[in-house]
Amino acid sequence: MASTSERNQSESDMDCDEIICDLSDTSDTEIYSYHDTDSEQNSEADEELPNDDSEFYFGKDGVTKWKKTMWQKTQIRTRSTNIISQLPGPKSEAKSIESESDAFTKIIDIDIATNIKEHFSRERDAKLTTVTEILALFGLLIMSGVKRAAHLTYKELWAVDGSGVEIVRAIMSQDRFLFLLRCLRFDDITTRKERKKLDKLAPIREFVEAFVYNCKKLYTPGEYNTIDEKLIPFRGRCGFRQYMPNKPAKYGLKIYTISDARTFYTFNFEIYCGKQPDGPYKKSNSPDDIVKRLITPISGTSRNITTDNWYTSYKLSQDLLTEHKLTLVGTLKKNKKEIPKIFLPNRNRPKYNSIFGFTQNTTLVSYVPKKSKAVLLLSTMHSTPTIDEESGFKLKPEIVTFYNLTKGGVDMVNQMCGTYSVGRRTNRWPLCLFFDLLNVAGINSEIIFKSLNINSPRVPRRIFLKNISLQLFQDHLKIRSQLKNLPRSLHDLIILHCKKAESPEIEMSVESEPKKRKRCYVCPSTKGSMTQIICYKCRRHICQRHSSNICKDCE
Repeated sequence: MASTSERNQSESDMDCDEIICDLSDTSDTEIYSYHDTDSEQNSEADEELPNDDSEFYFGKDGVTKWKKTMWQKTQIRTRSTNIISQLPGPKSEAKSIESESDAFTKIIDIDIATNIKEHFSRERDAKLTTVTEILALFGLLIMSGVKRAAHLTYKELWAVDGSGVEIVRAIMSQDRFLFLLRCLRFDDITTRKERKKLDKLAPIREFVEAFVYNCKKLYTPGEYNTIDEKLIPFRGRCGFRQYMPNKPAKYGLKIYTISDARTFYTFNFEIYCGKQPDGPYKKSNSPDDIVKRLITPISGTSRNITTDNWYTSYKLSQDLLTEHKLTLVGTLKKNKKEIPKIFLPNRNRPKYNSIFGFTQNTTLVSYVPKKSKAVLLLSTMHSTPTIDEESGFKLKPEIVTFYNLTKGGVDMVNQMCGTYSVGRRTNRWPLCLFFDLLNVAGINSEIIFKSLNINSPRVPRRIFLKNISLQLFQDHLKIRSQLKNLPRSLHDLIILHCKKAESPEIEMSVESEPKKRKRCYVCPSTKGSMTQIICYKCRRHICQRHSSNICKDCE
């Protein structure tokens, strides 16, 4: 990435075509990002294929040599670079998790709220909060995601005409909910001004570091992992807001992420904030350095990393293999100097044609999926020119098939976050990041909990998130049920939800009432009448002759 105002000499050798502006935190100008990861390269000229009878292909630099045949024709045993030393799954404190909310709270730190009293018409709306109420706030946000109410207005959520979400009114009032979101802070606001001189992420730095630490501590990822970037939609004022035309949201905050390609567990990420001021948080934004910082939790564990062409380079693959004992599979840009000219897109190459090149520990392949196009992939995991038989007449190399299977780890996480998103519309970028972290925490906690309960019945993700929500605000509902100054209708609603939480079978019997008719338990067997009415207290069937109607006030 290159800065339009001042260029950092240490980052001048980067391969990406990204323009970055050094903006202040109050700027409303976005950073234009050309983060193009298109794997198919187009042909630029009708060059004839070189007729080279030598044993090697030579790169455009004239130094890098690729052997036309593989170095090892037979492989007796698995290479040491593909033998995993740490088995995937929950670890450390995660093994003691007993409930869905327990898994969630081990990832999210609760002590993050700073109480700021603002001008409200009622004093009770500005009272100090507690940990129980903050948990209820998180549960309320998750419940709104389960109901897919992220884009509903607050008035619609708290509507009393039957169109709102009933349990939302039972948890807290609309004014209290807005007050808590407005006062939600992730740092000490009294020292923020000084910290922002050295760190653009000062408002949320401490919370993000604690979140990443918990994700690393609780779970060991599998053998295949994906590195990619995702864009969190945001159009407010932020000094490092990105404009990425190839993303659906176009504007937002960019995050570099590494996740498990099979379970989609996110165990490390880094928020891109442009060029940091001189100090401890100033880091290089080159693709190689970003990858090396992301793979820190799995360094030396013989795992594989799948990347797109913005990150992949021959130098990076060798560094990961020798220094971190990790293999790399990724697409390459055609402007890399190590690529021989014969591997580049050419209109004279037939469709579904593949060319392989080998070094001692690296394989390069050029595959033609369409006329005048070519896909370049580099792998330190594969060492043979194997063609995937399941690809049929397309004759895809095994490297291409493997890349297609493992490239979507981060994209799948982003899609899952959007399905039941807790995000609300906001102009505060720290709160926007926090909403995304809640989404990631919901996914990670589900992966941990299901890994510990393999033999339990499979539960859909929506039900899992709903269980987290109900468990988070259960204690707060009990506290609210003791209040004497609530309206009678609201108090009865809270009592009902408390009983449902303690005895789920009550809700099941209520739902089944219209479907079952039984004999009145008071009438004699010879004259007993069939009825659907059930006594509210004893839950037995009763006919109209032996029951009476009582209003709520008299009851």
